[in-house]
Amino acid sequence: MHPRNIYRNAPPDFVKLAERYEQFRKHTKQGKFRGLKIDFKDPEALRALNCTLLEHDFGLKLEIPLDRLIPTVPLRLNYVLWLEDLLSCLPTKQEEESKEVRGIDIGRLLMLVCSP
Repeated sequence: MHPRNIYRNAPPDFVKLAERYEQFRKHTKQGKFRGLKIDFKDPEALRALNCTLLEHDFGLKLEIPLDRLIPTVPLRLNYVLWLEDLLSCLPTKQEEESKEVRGIDIGRLLMLVCSP
């Protein structure tokens, strides 16, 4: 995981999230040994987890339709942080006015092209 990802050293605590968020709690089950678990193959459970994490950790309340792709928040956060790292390597306008930067994001492929 990216070094700045908030989930790197502290994965989501399902017990605490279930205590606080009803929409998440109804998709949890007692784990075999300890704690709670969810079925990551169940789109409704995955949607509940993502909406809960977005609200709990980022203050964002949203609804995700079940017919949409539901990527996990920790992995998407990795992606955003990685993009931020890439973009921070680009020269600023003051450093090089003549360079043009173009980017394309297709799924998990990102290409940045700098041209003089």
